[in-house]
Amino acid sequence: MKYIFYCGKSLEEWNPESLETGIGGSESVLIGLARELAKNNEVVVYNDSDGGVWDNVTYKYYDDLEKDDCDVLIVWRSPDMIRNLPIKAKRKYLWLHDTIPETNILPFIYIYDKILVLSEFHRMLYPNIPDNIQITRNAFDKIETKAKRVPLRLFYSSNYDRGLKILLENWTQLKLTYPEITLHVAYGWRTLKKLAEVNGTQEAYKTFKDYIDTMLDQEGITHLGRISKKELAKEYSEADIWAYPCVYPEVSCISAMEAQTYGAIPVVFASGALPETVKFGKVLGKSGEVTEEEYVEALIDLLGNDKRKERIRKVMKVDFSFKGLAEEWQKL
Repeated sequence: MKYIFYCGKSLEEWNPESLETGIGGSESVLIGLARELAKNNEVVVYNDSDGGVWDNVTYKYYDDLEKDDCDVLIVWRSPDMIRNLPIKAKRKYLWLHDTIPETNILPFIYIYDKILVLSEFHRMLYPNIPDNIQITRNAFDKIETKAKRVPLRLFYSSNYDRGLKILLENWTQLKLTYPEITLHVAYGWRTLKKLAEVNGTQEAYKTFKDYIDTMLDQEGITHLGRISKKELAKEYSEADIWAYPCVYPEVSCISAMEAQTYGAIPVVFASGALPETVKFGKVLGKSGEVTEEEYVEALIDLLGNDKRKERIRKVMKVDFSFKGLAEEWQKL
């Protein structure tokens, strides 16, 4: 079979080499799934890159498309990109990764054979779309690492507007309770900066960045910025707890998958699909509102309970592999 992924223009250029320098979660999932599908199929990705071939997957610049045929066309993220695409496909899918409004999707629902969403929560955002929605998921590649767990180390690994402020504003209390506590922060400003440029919100972005940068300059906090997947594996493996007081409606959180796989115990808010993805650790707010104070108390409680952390890590076995995801897609 021949698969075509049509991605169009992105906030930044990307291809599989971007995994070495740092890349967004949705991009990394497409790269991994395309690679896995290419073991038994022909796969072409039209995206924002100069093109090339990696792991038997052909990448082409999205605007160079003239005419192509395939068995399966997957339009990535934006439903309206199906307009005037010179691709003849036996089946057409829309693969959603974001919480885009339902009104943006409805005009195109009968063009697609199926619309792919990433969780039960994601599905609930589109009540007026009929039964041609299929729930799938994200995935990631586990990287072997010899890193050792560091007691009392927290790790934050998502966009900085999704909950980092809560951790930083409560750092003094955490530090007073556990003087040896440390926090490593990774993700970088690249995505937020690009979004600010697109949306014309540079002034608000600068104000937020200046505030967060000041708060990051506290004792015990290390700001890593954008790092590679290999470096991420090391950070998760060294972290005692993956601290994510999330204020964003996650639809299939790859960071939560990585944390559980590498043994960094999650302590999170029940935001979006996080209760579906986080199988182990602490999910606060499943039954109602939860405060920042309650989140900090939960962190403090778990940090000081080595026996409970050991019990959680012994049973924290999960499989978010691309192999399983590719098998699900091929059955579909």
